[in-house]
Amino acid sequence: MVFSNDHKNVLDSMRYLSERLGEIGNKEETSPQIKQILFSDSVMLISEDDSVNSAHEIALAANWLTSASLFKGIAIKGVMAYGKQTADFKRSLHFGKPLIDACLLGKELMLYSVILHHTAEEKLSEYKLLNTRDSFIDVLQYKTPMKSGNINHYVLDWTKINERISAVDAMNNLYNFFSGEARNCIDNTLEFVHFVSKRNEKNGIKYLSPLLSR
Repeated sequence: MVFSNDHKNVLDSMRYLSERLGEIGNKEETSPQIKQILFSDSVMLISEDDSVNSAHEIALAANWLTSASLFKGIAIKGVMAYGKQTADFKRSLHFGKPLIDACLLGKELMLYSVILHHTAEEKLSEYKLLNTRDSFIDVLQYKTPMKSGNINHYVLDWTKINERISAVDAMNNLYNFFSGEARNCIDNTLEFVHFVSKRNEKNGIKYLSPLLSR
């Protein structure tokens, strides 16, 4: 984002993301807290523990932030990884294997969405939150476009969150701002949107969340 846009557009986008991150943090104290950090053009979300409730909260936050960004015209993609992470906000110390795992897998990803690293898959499977209709995490298996080819991963479904603009229109709008590899990501994301749409029609899913306003 920083490389391909002028400073004002980047600043506007970063302010927008900062506001959305602030909304993620505005929750009841009894709910698991999701910490967030915004640096350069990257966003990091960190759960306070590895409980089932925290898994729900961080997946919801990642899904909502992805949707809010893409529907606003901000190209974003990411990875949800699991493990021990140091997040010392007072000293600005942030390191750990999950951060490395997410960054490395994210560099391979050719899709605007959030996918699960195998460490997150393992933990969510342990909680029986994958491959079940009872799961509160909106995630599906998909042949995910990576730089080395299409590879089976779990992908968070962000496509149904905004009722004012379709996911297809949101992706088509991005064509006005990108060329080359970035457009390849848009093409891949449009295919994902159509795949999810057909899947939802087949399963009778018409869920829309009121969380996002534009």
